[in-house]
Amino acid sequence: MSNGSENSIKEELTRYLSIKSCYAPVFFNEDRSLAFISDLTGVPLIWAVDIGRNDWPYQLTFGDDRVSLLKPSNSGKMLAYSSDVGGNERFQISTLTQGGRVHRRLTSEPDVIHNLGCWSHDDSYIAYTSNERDRRFYDLYIIEVENAARNLILTQDGNNYALDWSGDGKTLLCLRTEAPFNQNLYLVNVSNGEVTELLPHEENAVFSPAQFNKSDGAIYLVTDLDRDKPQLARLRPGSHELEFLTNFDSEVEDMTLSNDGSRVCLSVNRDGYSELWIMETKSLEKRRLDPPSGVLGSFAWSSSGEKLAFTVSGSRFNADIWVYRFDTNTFTRVTHSSTAGVDPDSFVEPELIRTSSFDGTIIPSFVYRPNGRVGPSPTVFYIHGGPESQFRPSFNQLVQFMVNQGLTVVAPNFRGSTGYGRKFTHLDDVYNRMDTVKDVLAVAEHTKKLGISDPNHMALYGGSYGGFMVLACMYQSPDTWTAGVDVVGIANFVTFLKNTGPWRRKLRIAEYGDPERDAEFLAGISPVTNAHKIKAPLFVIHGKNDPRVPLNETEQIVNTLKGQNKEVHFMVFDDEGHGLVKLKNRIQGYSASMTFLIQHLM
Repeated sequence: MSNGSENSIKEELTRYLSIKSCYAPVFFNEDRSLAFISDLTGVPLIWAVDIGRNDWPYQLTFGDDRVSLLKPSNSGKMLAYSSDVGGNERFQISTLTQGGRVHRRLTSEPDVIHNLGCWSHDDSYIAYTSNERDRRFYDLYIIEVENAARNLILTQDGNNYALDWSGDGKTLLCLRTEAPFNQNLYLVNVSNGEVTELLPHEENAVFSPAQFNKSDGAIYLVTDLDRDKPQLARLRPGSHELEFLTNFDSEVEDMTLSNDGSRVCLSVNRDGYSELWIMETKSLEKRRLDPPSGVLGSFAWSSSGEKLAFTVSGSRFNADIWVYRFDTNTFTRVTHSSTAGVDPDSFVEPELIRTSSFDGTIIPSFVYRPNGRVGPSPTVFYIHGGPESQFRPSFNQLVQFMVNQGLTVVAPNFRGSTGYGRKFTHLDDVYNRMDTVKDVLAVAEHTKKLGISDPNHMALYGGSYGGFMVLACMYQSPDTWTAGVDVVGIANFVTFLKNTGPWRRKLRIAEYGDPERDAEFLAGISPVTNAHKIKAPLFVIHGKNDPRVPLNETEQIVNTLKGQNKEVHFMVFDDEGHGLVKLKNRIQGYSASMTFLIQHLM
């Protein structure tokens, strides 16, 4: 534990922020190697490791800007990836060939977003969507890998994404997002752009992820059509009727088919923790595997189907890549990310508590308490973004640092969070927005009654929508809080909805309301309108290149509070976007904000 001075906090926090991670594995080089994304240099880039050789990982991409997505060709001989500049989210597509030694940029339009989709079965083409024509919409393209020649397949005024390519190369499986939890699934004929909608529906539904079974042409997908929690389903060729293959009491959150289509792996989200299941596609027999407990993701099959790679991240261990072998029924940890000298035994596993909110809705929260702590302690309420997101017990450097400093951390999954079914996720829509704030305040009262939180030393920390929640809690119940930290948060819903990236505006309006029709309501709940009620000191961080929540949102709340002679601290980073990605910036921004929190709480 540091002594609370800014230098000592920065020194110790630097160690925590230097804890590394490896994630998003894919097999390549005929299954002899795994490529993955890692922040070993302080920025997420592509690395690789040769399986079974116990060699050090070797780096495949370089530079100061992140790689966000990595996809192997079907032969495993090539890799495609997305990257942007300074966090601006204008993603470009590149390829790596010859074992990762040769790099080639396929798209070079710095003001355009390119959503990496899928490879054709023969590795000749990549499908992607782009907002080149109109910044509000994503059209469908294919690009020839050898010469970067591209062809516009579908022009459509919507948010379109390429999911998978049929085995015969004639059809693309695509997704169109109409609202945050309303999608349409359709096929696009590659030769003429003809569109066939697969599952017309009146009620909202999601259909992702979705994938062709190359062996029989059936489509496997995760959907909540006509049910509250998403499950695995199958759509056979020519059929219009879904066949549901699972009926878990929790959400199926991910699925991936093996290359030969004989198996599908499933991830089930149960109270934030992942369960891993394998199902045989012919017999539909399924069995649960037993990987390390935590949050799983980024599943990747070897070409033979005898190995399954995935990422595991837990409260007490940082993200690394594991491989399951079917022939030996064994799990092997392939990467060993550094904990930067921090003793892993000091990491804390949270307790799950449930709070009955103002209307009886049950709000789950993860509670991290300092080792050996008995009785109430200074508490930070860690508010997730989204709001269509969920705090999960994966490794979190800031949470573990705060707990090591003697702070209790409470992370509530208020209404509107994902992971608990469609009904729960929609409880905060538009005019129910402030009910989420009531949920956090109910959790705060509950933790005080349980003897967890010191009622005189409670603070808030949140990013993006969580930043709005920090500000809203501070003005809604000003005497509850000792301090607050807002990272890239929304301060004015009217200006936010008008100025957010045009490709996002329609989806955000569906969640929050229309800045014209609902202007009075949105202005009424906005923190800038209610800033005069805020009493506690505030620390604010923003990235200059943020395309989601523009910098002006933070400038509004900072200028308003300063004009009222309130205590507010402000840091802006010229080479960041929606959050801090680069290690040097994370150290600078989080050291200052953690010093602020600790000094006010302790």
